[in-house]
Amino acid sequence: MKNEYDDLTEYEYKAPAYLKDEMMKKAAMMKISEPRKKEPLSAQLQLWIYSFKVGLAVLCTLLILFTATNLDMPNIQILKEETMITKELSEKFQAGNDKFTGFMNQLSNKLLNGGMQK
Repeated sequence: MKNEYDDLTEYEYKAPAYLKDEMMKKAAMMKISEPRKKEPLSAQLQLWIYSFKVGLAVLCTLLILFTATNLDMPNIQILKEETMITKELSEKFQAGNDKFTGFMNQLSNKLLNGGMQK
């Protein structure tokens, strides 16, 4: 007796006739579910995550601060010289400003009070 599967080679198989109808019925019955919504984190967990982020930022900041202070800065001497020049200039301007203020004070005193001090 010859079967319908006898003509097929080793790798070719024919599906049973009822299988298509069964698969179509099951596919129609399947309920398509919506993706689950992500549940919000608890307040305690949110606080922990926030604290962790802040702590990590502080750690990184301190690391940068301490590594930057250990670097050799060859331009420090130049900066000190520029600061000295700036300081000398500001002292000269301050002295000139004091002289001018004193002169203006004496002039206004003479004009308003006739030269008499209050």
